[in-house]
Amino acid sequence: MDRWNFTATKLGLLAWMLSSLALAQGPAIPCDGRFFITASTSPGGPSIVLFSYPNNIGSTLQWDTLLQTSRPLGPIGFSVLDNYLYALDTATFEILKIDADGGITVAGNISQDIDTSLEFRAGCVTPPGIKFTLVGRNKTTLDDATMYNVRLDQPGTPVGVSSLVTQDKLQIEDLAYDPIFGVLMGFDAYKRRLVTIGGGLATGYNFLSAPEGTRMSGLFFDREGNLFGYGQTAFSQGRDNTLFAIDKRNGALTNLRSVVRSTRSDACSCPYSVELIRRFEPAEALPCDTVRLVYTTRNRSGFIYRDIQLQDALPEGVRLLGVVRKPLSATILPAGSDSLLVAFSDLVLGRDSIVFEVVIDSAAQLPASFPPARLGRLPKGLGEIVFSVNDSTSSLTITSLSLDLGPDRFACAGNVVLLEPEVKGGVGPLTYFWSDGSTLPNLAVTQAGQVALTVSNGCLAASDTLVVDIPEEALWVELEEEIVVEEGSGLLLNALTNGNSPLRYRWEAPEAARLSCPDCASPVVNPLTDVTILLILTDAQGCEARDSIRLVVRKIRDVQFPNVFTPNGDGLHDTFFGVGEANAQVVSLEIVDRWGRMMFRGGEGPLNQESSGWNGVFNGRPALEGVYYWVAWVTYGDETRERFQGNVTLLR
Repeated sequence: MDRWNFTATKLGLLAWMLSSLALAQGPAIPCDGRFFITASTSPGGPSIVLFSYPNNIGSTLQWDTLLQTSRPLGPIGFSVLDNYLYALDTATFEILKIDADGGITVAGNISQDIDTSLEFRAGCVTPPGIKFTLVGRNKTTLDDATMYNVRLDQPGTPVGVSSLVTQDKLQIEDLAYDPIFGVLMGFDAYKRRLVTIGGGLATGYNFLSAPEGTRMSGLFFDREGNLFGYGQTAFSQGRDNTLFAIDKRNGALTNLRSVVRSTRSDACSCPYSVELIRRFEPAEALPCDTVRLVYTTRNRSGFIYRDIQLQDALPEGVRLLGVVRKPLSATILPAGSDSLLVAFSDLVLGRDSIVFEVVIDSAAQLPASFPPARLGRLPKGLGEIVFSVNDSTSSLTITSLSLDLGPDRFACAGNVVLLEPEVKGGVGPLTYFWSDGSTLPNLAVTQAGQVALTVSNGCLAASDTLVVDIPEEALWVELEEEIVVEEGSGLLLNALTNGNSPLRYRWEAPEAARLSCPDCASPVVNPLTDVTILLILTDAQGCEARDSIRLVVRKIRDVQFPNVFTPNGDGLHDTFFGVGEANAQVVSLEIVDRWGRMMFRGGEGPLNQESSGWNGVFNGRPALEGVYYWVAWVTYGDETRERFQGNVTLLR
């Protein structure tokens, strides 16, 4: 008998034994993330079991009642093996099986297998649902030192016993398994902190202690691995009435809200899940394309399940080429050309993936959606068979091959046009055939003409063309190399070009050039100093040409003042003033007599301006003939200054 048939036989026998135990049992409870809380108003008194969902935790909390019973219920736990709650009757030491209708049947009596003098507060069902773990507390010393494992998968619920070891006194109030890491966690009332338990050893050094008066009677996880607790604070007056969020990394508590008041309580949940995700990478491809087929498992069941099988049927037209990646625990079994069968000896906790490479046949006609893949041989609480999630990547779509070279292109003479085609639909490898014989994905074009491209993946082909326009002659512009300009004289600039209208002119010159217009064809300049002016010419296609001109300014410094003037009213030499050809301004003129008396002060104005000079009058009367002394300051067009002085003879 091979191991698969042997496993199936074991599972069938187990199912028969469980069904024989559940003949009088009501419907199973779905493992859908809900959590359960037991409560009693007095020790050993009647109990009530309530349930809700973690997403209901908030400003309000919706509760539903599963059952009310006169039995005193102690620890409870959820078994994914058969989807029932299990609870300990602390008066009779019977293991009770609770169904979705609140019905109770007795799964077994363990009073002969345990120390009934102990008190049982903490308990939970292991992730595979086979064992109901109970912690016994000495009623005298109030120490927890013994753990019992009640087998739920065997008739008579046989019991195993082990020691609970810690360096300190230990009072575990409840237990819960982390669905993400499979770690057993408990709450120690003695030090008011979380503990982890492995191999009978309880450690809690990494966790914070809760505030004084905090007690956690119940622990449970949600499907995302978040930890919650039900218990009391220092203000609860000795009653369990508060729901906590617990940071499982450090044990920090957050009070969520007040809930049912109880003197005795416990909590459990079914946070376990296994997911299967199938995706194609990419999810769109062409005939003859090779793509990857990825199966990802996410095991949040808190347990490493063995002998799990993945099955999937490949659609017609999709062929398996090989394995890209597989976990060490995976074995690929023969299943035919159109099927996949993978056996996992261990379905590890967390995420893991197996990756295949598949090819699409040239004539493939794929369906719009694929039947889901199956992950089987799981316990009842996990659905027994998990189907892959359908989303946009779980099926494969055949697309068409498209090619776009874009619009016609233009480049200035001497430049290069780089063609980068846009190809859609293919995942490669693709072949390129350009009209000039090139087989590269991109093409650099240096000459005008029509360009064509065909792209193919071996089954499909797409083509496109465009026209590239590159002028044979480059745009040029020409200016005089150098021109000498007299200071103060304007110059009209002109440029020669082979460009056709419309043309855009941009003259760049320093402020000293005194450019009349920076964007006209022929501006006027009146430079004060030597300057270089740049012209950038742009045609309608955006091509540019540049040239520059050097303007050398010839500076004229011809300034003279006469040494004789005759202010007699005959119209000749009646005024003393500066003359010359320089581009200059007289900014001051002062004249004194031989005794230093100021005869005239003023003279502001350009050269050769008689009205700005001295007419030989002092205090309203003609000045005496004789020699006078003068000083003048002159400013030239480039803002340099020069001082002149001398004497002048006044004659009448």
